[in-house]
Amino acid sequence: MKKILIIVIISSFFISCDKVTNPYPSGNVVVPTDVVYDDSVSSSPNSTVRYVLLEEYTGHKCPNCPAGAVYANAIDSAYGDTVIVTSIHGTNFASTNPGTGMYETDFTTEAGNDYISAFGISGIPRGTVNRKNDGSNNVELIAPPGWENEVKNQKALPCDVKIDIKNWFSTSDKILKTEISSEWLNTGASTYKLTVYIIEDNIIDWQLDGATNIPNYRHRHVLRKAINSSWGTDIPASAVGSKDTQEFLFDFKTETWNYENCIVVAYIYDATTKEIIQVAEAHVSSH
Repeated sequence: MKKILIIVIISSFFISCDKVTNPYPSGNVVVPTDVVYDDSVSSSPNSTVRYVLLEEYTGHKCPNCPAGAVYANAIDSAYGDTVIVTSIHGTNFASTNPGTGMYETDFTTEAGNDYISAFGISGIPRGTVNRKNDGSNNVELIAPPGWENEVKNQKALPCDVKIDIKNWFSTSDKILKTEISSEWLNTGASTYKLTVYIIEDNIIDWQLDGATNIPNYRHRHVLRKAINSSWGTDIPASAVGSKDTQEFLFDFKTETWNYENCIVVAYIYDATTKEIIQVAEAHVSSH
């Protein structure tokens, strides 16, 4: 129930062991002077297990992608919070048909387009599992039948850093404040960055399935935006015990998305190899 600027200053002052790397939140809004947050959600603890991010590359005009989504949704159901799925729409299969009543929604994102270009993705469905390196300093692109096996491999790796997400939401102003905190459990051997997604679940829209146009297909885990840019913001230190807190604001009034179905996903990755070493998620709102 405090003004946002006061909250930021207090958090910076009292969390003496943390470094707040961006004490003035950013996102798609100018910092408001008075926002009442009446809802809060936190992520599940992940200090003992390496969580996994499955990034599923898809498109609403991709005839084979619904079959890929079956694998993604099965993994999501089987592993709960420890495996987080994000569906990234792109390539020519994500083009739109404005004014036709079919395939008018643009599911593409700047971040998704950046990843498709950087990782050399053309044929879909394909996925990356924690952006595992293929041994040649390239992100390995995996066909859907191989996703779960790599999920198991990634889950067996040590947990080097934990991530905690705390979301506050104003139902009157439709503004989200998300706080991403991290703590290193083992010393990292590289430099690292934090990227924060907003994804939206359960979108009903068109999808090509084989030769059939489906008007009421249920799109899951759709990437809507990387709120701190495609490649994220710096993690300043990675020695054992190092802590970092970063805060961001996002205004849902400027979007058509259903905030009740939106989730914040935050992950830390190796800036050199792009490999993800930890990820967490928390719903935007408890409503």
